[in-house]
Amino acid sequence: MKRIAQWISAALFVATCVAAKADVSVFGNSPNDGTGFGVSVYNQLSLSGGAVEFTPSQNINLSSVKLWLSGYTGQYGQSIYANIWLNSSANAPYTPYLSLGTSVHNNGSLAAFTFSSLSANPYSDPSGSTILSANSSYWLVVTASGQPGNFMAGANWVGGSAPIGIAAYDGADNYNIYGGSFSASTSLPACEASAINASRCSACGSIQIGNAPVD
Repeated sequence: MKRIAQWISAALFVATCVAAKADVSVFGNSPNDGTGFGVSVYNQLSLSGGAVEFTPSQNINLSSVKLWLSGYTGQYGQSIYANIWLNSSANAPYTPYLSLGTSVHNNGSLAAFTFSSLSANPYSDPSGSTILSANSSYWLVVTASGQPGNFMAGANWVGGSAPIGIAAYDGADNYNIYGGSFSASTSLPACEASAINASRCSACGSIQIGNAPVD
């Protein structure tokens, strides 16, 4: 009977530790009638896209990004990608840091799409860390790809309200395929960043991320 009680106690302890870990939204906004970005692709190349600059006030262990998109049908192999880029000294997207992969399309109706296939850039992030450091600026860059040939497909990263959360919204840039350049924009698209929320579990030693700094 004592062994059974010990087994149940251990099982409850593990379950509590697992349940304590979940994704939590730490920064973002909601879609509205504002101006967003067109995200288009032609012959495999992303003709247009957009980027949002933000600066976390606390360390964020990034787990996913959500984008509100319309017109994302997958036509002609259309895929939309989300990446986190580092900021340059000129205050522009500098180099990819984390890839969040793509998200499965729908019938083109407005919806929230989650991008959560994280992988690190081995050159700018050799440790493979998914931490976005406090007081450092990053860019959420959204582009597209498609099948080769004379095919074009477009979608909209729709406009959003004023962002809230544990990061400051610093502005936005257009992405232009010609020269692979970025240019300042007044657009404010709808997006949301989530982090791994590992609430403290007395003997697990886990750390709450998102609502408190990483130790």
